[in-house]
Amino acid sequence: MVTVDAIRTLGANVQVVYCDLSDLDSVKELFPKALELMGGNIHILVNCAGIQRRSPSLDFPERDWDDVSSSRVKFSIYTVSHVPLLFLGSRCKPQICVAAIASGGPAYGATEEGKDH
Repeated sequence: MVTVDAIRTLGANVQVVYCDLSDLDSVKELFPKALELMGGNIHILVNCAGIQRRSPSLDFPERDWDDVSSSRVKFSIYTVSHVPLLFLGSRCKPQICVAAIASGGPAYGATEEGKDH
């Protein structure tokens, strides 16, 4: 929350909305909730979603692989394909920024490639 506090000290209205990335219904509720919190006026929407699991590559559990790849790739695809529809007819001209906040681990690195396609 250090970044949020720093932006707020500049006088900007900042809202943080959380969701459970393992639950697609929770993800689908995220963006309408953000739009509502900001009174229908979002200028910049920053997506920093993802999870991480760490294990040696040769011992990486399949369940961990599924969790990481699902949260990162599915969320990114949903964001790119559905979020712009929320802003049709609104005053918003959002800039959607997808940012990786950590790296490392076989599943995380592989999902970076998956997000590029």
